Amino acid sequence: MSRAFVKEDESGGEDTHRAIPKEPFPATAASLAQWNEELSELENIFTALTGKQSPEEQLELRRVTKELAFLRARIGLAVVSERDLQDQVGFGAHVTLEDEDGERFQFILVGSEEIDPASGRISCLSPLGQALMGRKIGDTVTWLKRGRPHPMTVITIE
Repeated sequence: MSRAFVKEDESGGEDTHRAIPKEPFPATAASLAQWNEELSELENIFTALTGKQSPEEQLELRRVTKELAFLRARIGLAVVSERDLQDQVGFGAHVTLEDEDGERFQFILVGSEEIDPASGRISCLSPLGQALMGRKIGDTVTWLKRGRPHPMTVITIE
């Protein structure tokens, strides 16, 4: 990637800092637990780096401080949403879909702070997420896959 597209912080290093959430958002209990583990690990690193003087250690301390602020805000604003409708797709649901060729796809409907398409974690606000909300086993939804309609049937909801 061209350096022209990488933001640098005041210290001259790359700024990998993420925007701090400003409003409450839905999250799964599993993600909240993971974020708490990350927070604990970062707090240990922060403690170990406090008082260190080398430029590298000071740079790492600034990075850890930014990440701590992000995680504390994220954890503080996360609203764990428990599913109460087990027979239909809702926030936090693990859904298995099957296409006309018998190929199966698994998704977990999550909030915007938890999205990870590579692991099947899709936003409940995405087009597919919205199409799935409220569906029951046996219902059909259309997924626009590679720009083409792809009908899928809900096979399981967990």
